[in-house]
This record gives sequence, C-alpha cells and structure tokens, in this order.
Amino acid sequence: MIELFPEGLDILALVGIVILVAYIVGQVFRQLRIPQVVGFIVAGTLLGPSFLHVVPNELNDNLTFVTELALGLIGFEMGEHLRFSELRKLGKSILIIVILQAIGAFTFVAGGVYLLTNSVPAALVFGSIAMATAPAATVDVLSEYGAEGPMTTTLLAVIGIDDALTLLVFSMTAAIVEPLLVNGASMSFGDLLSGQGEISLIEMIELPFFEIGGSILVGMVFGFFLTQVMRRINTHHAPERRQHDAMSVSIAMIFIATGLSRSVDMSLILTTMVMGLVVVNRYPEHGHFIRFTIEQAGPVVYVLFFALVGAGLDIHV
Repeated sequence: MIELFPEGLDILALVGIVILVAYIVGQVFRQLRIPQVVGFIVAGTLLGPSFLHVVPNELNDNLTFVTELALGLIGFEMGEHLRFSELRKLGKSILIIVILQAIGAFTFVAGGVYLLTNSVPAALVFGSIAMATAPAATVDVLSEYGAEGPMTTTLLAVIGIDDALTLLVFSMTAAIVEPLLVNGASMSFGDLLSGQGEISLIEMIELPFFEIGGSILVGMVFGFFLTQVMRRINTHHAPERRQHDAMSVSIAMIFIATGLSRSVDMSLILTTMVMGLVVVNRYPEHGHFIRFTIEQAGPVVYVLFFALVGAGLDIHV
C-alpha cells in the first residue's frame, strides 16, 4: 500500500488535497470530452484506500455533512428548473416516463434477482432499489454543459418525482420484507388489509407518506420564507449587494432545511427541490439569484462530494 502523506495530516489539508486533485483530474476528463464528474470520482478512487491511501475511511465519516449539503444544493438546483408554465406543457410525458421507468426497472431487476436467488424478499428489495435514479450526477452533467429547455425540465421533473416514488415503494417493500427475513413470518393480502399480520397496510404506508409529505411541507415553508426575504433584499438593498446578500441567505436556508430534513428522517433532496420550485415560481425574477447562489457555492461542494464518493469505493470488494 502506497502512502504519499504522513499519517495524522490535518483534515483541512486532506480536504484541500482532495479538492485540488479532483479538480485537475476533472479538467483532464473535460478536455477528453468526458463529463467532469467521472474525473472527480476517479480522482477520489485513486486517493482513497484502494490506491494511494491519501484519504482514509475516517475522512468520509467526518465529512458526512458534505454529502448532505451537496444533495441539498442539488435539490435546490433541480427546483430552479421546474417552472409551472413548462411543467403544464410537459405533464403527460413526465408522468408516462416516470411510470414506465419505475415499473420497468422494478420488474426487470426483481425478476432477474428472483431467477438467480429464488428469493422473493431479495427480489423485492433489489427491485425497489433499482427504481432510484442518480440526481447528483445528472444535475452536475446538466450544469456542466449548461443544458436548458424542455428535455432538461422533463429530466429533472422525472428525477424529482421518481425520488418520492422510490422512497414510497422502498419503505413499503422493507416493511413487508423485514418480518419475513427476521422472524420467518408470512402474511396473506387479507392479513395486510385487516392489520392482523405482522404489519398493517396503514403502518406500511404512513412512514413514507410522512417523509414525502413532510418534505414537501418543509420545502414549501422555507421556499415562501426565502421568497419574502429575497423580495426585501431586492427592494431595500443596494444593487451591487443584492446577489451576494441573496446568496448568503439562500445558503443559510438550504443549510437549515437540509439539517432539519435529516433530523426528522425526511428526504432532503425533495425538501430543497420544493424550496427552489416555490421560489422560482412565486417570484420568477429571483431565478438569477438562485443561479448565482448555485454557481458560487456549488462547484467546490460538488467536487468534494464526488471525490469522497470515489474515495469510499473499495475495488477489492
């Protein structure tokens, strides 16, 4: 195992090294016309325990907030693209794509796992996991290439709805599978509806609906509040200060919304996505404030986030 830096190097130095190396590798990949996010992940893998061991596993554990912040910013950026005027035109196609993608992914993966393992619980779990999309990488690529228009709006709307749908299906699947695996229990559909089995239908759906509904509610509250603050900034602050003041308030609100979502086990991406959606639709003129916030705060956070994702990979497994 190669170690380029002394053990016990300060965490700030390690973070700086990770950001610098990931940025350089990302630029190299960009020159090769490969999305820079691939370079960030490759750089993290090279710096991680699998190769150079610059980034120990403990660093990932100490920087979990970076992941949460990155996902919060990504959700906020997704919401900024979801204008109701465009969603109304694309609503039917978005719904069709979400349904086909979710059913297709679940069916093919669950069927394949069942054929390989002959295990219904494993098939259900892997099928529900397969429904999930990758909002972080998708948003980073769209941002890198400056993608705009109906295709981008459709893609981001599909990702957002799919995030909520996956949460619902996975929670219900886990509720069914857990008693089967732990206790070897079994239940009929009648038991499920009547509540006479290990779990009831109400218990099965109340948690995911709390997570989804709570995320939407918190996102709306923070979005309305941020809109009011931005209106005040736009009215009372000097023109040269508006963007930076709006950015400071936006980042603070994203921090709070993200932390609150994590504290009560809600979907932080859904929360901040609704927050961005409310702001951009309630006061469209604030769109440039949101873009400025993301352009200033996003790059460093995204570089570190994807590099840490790569560092967490163990190629020996």
